[in-house]
Amino acid sequence: MVNYFALYFMNNDAWTDEYGVTYSADKKRLIKCTNPKIKEYCIIPECKIICEDAFFNCEYLLQIYVPESITLIGDWAFANCNGLTNINIPENVSSIEKGAFSNCTYLTGIIIGNRVTLIREQTFARCFRLKNVIIGNRVTSIGKRAFFYCIGLTNITIPQSVISISEGAFWCCFGLTEIHCKNQKPPKIGVSCFEKVDKTICKLYVPLGTKEAYQEAWGFENIIEE
Repeated sequence: MVNYFALYFMNNDAWTDEYGVTYSADKKRLIKCTNPKIKEYCIIPECKIICEDAFFNCEYLLQIYVPESITLIGDWAFANCNGLTNINIPENVSSIEKGAFSNCTYLTGIIIGNRVTLIREQTFARCFRLKNVIIGNRVTSIGKRAFFYCIGLTNITIPQSVISISEGAFWCCFGLTEIHCKNQKPPKIGVSCFEKVDKTICKLYVPLGTKEAYQEAWGFENIIEE
């Protein structure tokens, strides 16, 4: 296990540890990993925010421990971390920002906790091997191209809390064969939301009594009430 308590003072504004990871002086913000070949890392328990681009392009990163203290994951924080296969997002995280996990091409599973209300633009775009996604029950909106080109995604459950799914959110998700949508009222969808998803093959599971509404709003042919 990595010794994440070994911190070294750098200047009045920041600390850098022996692994090349820099924090704010109060240790509450992880600012940047300057070691592009880092393979595993444990974020210190005092940290609350993973800043924009913090681990951007750390393509050798295989494992990271994110403590329960984290509340926000910034824009592109783990983008292009091609070695990551799974990551546990703590329940205290309330915001995952734009492109946070985009181009994590070996990421296979993700759990979005119940404090997150928005899945932002390109959050998981081009995660080619992403198969298992659990969306928390407080998410109200799925942003533009959030799951763009997630070609390994075969099924997804959209919770009752979701009221809008933006432009191109599931564009080029060729592998989708099942979508379970729990809202009695079809969420509003943007242009090309399900572009390249075969709506004649993909099964759309909806609440009882809502088939016609979903057929009109989403244009799917294979709709099953459950």
